[in-house]
Amino acid sequence: MSHQPLRITALRQAMQTVPVDVVYIRSLSNIAWITGFDKVFDTEQAHAVLVSPEKILIHSDSRYSEALEREAFSSEIDVDARNSSHARVLFDFVRDFCAHQTSDHLDSTATDNASDEEFAARESSSKDTHAVIRIGIEDSLTLAEFHLLEKVFDQLKDYNFFYAHKSFLINYFHVTDFFYDKLIMSNQDIIKIAQTRRREVRQMQKEYLFKEKI
Repeated sequence: MSHQPLRITALRQAMQTVPVDVVYIRSLSNIAWITGFDKVFDTEQAHAVLVSPEKILIHSDSRYSEALEREAFSSEIDVDARNSSHARVLFDFVRDFCAHQTSDHLDSTATDNASDEEFAARESSSKDTHAVIRIGIEDSLTLAEFHLLEKVFDQLKDYNFFYAHKSFLINYFHVTDFFYDKLIMSNQDIIKIAQTRRREVRQMQKEYLFKEKI
């Protein structure tokens, strides 16, 4: 089996239909299918594949880096073998996605070198940034790993981003209308608020309204 660019194209077409901005893949069978890599994967859950409209990356540990680099040679798949959690790599991947989607007035070099705090503050105040970042996650993702993703992305809470639903990271300043069970975004998207998050979202709205009155 070898690299399968048509499969990546098909996934990106499906992402446009859903729509989803970034797909996060952890299932070994799905990773093997989307990459087409041969003689790399065993039974260990040591890999993650991240896909956006512009980029595809596989993150693993150093034990697999040589084999992955060999299989990825002459393909569009980037290999990331840094000593970091998959959750942190996804966080950085989404950061890069946002940086490439903002308007030309945002200095991309400055964004790439910015700290998490500088990036988040700049993104939250920019009228051109995505109102919603849609992250596609497999149903098979374990609860423990999902909570790890939440923990990493919670770093953005202090910079006007929040979860209304497990797959949607929301920029507060792009919400035009709040309802009990949904949000209306500045781009006219309608985002459902998960039942488990409704109290948290209402409390956050009250806090922001209080700040605006001061």
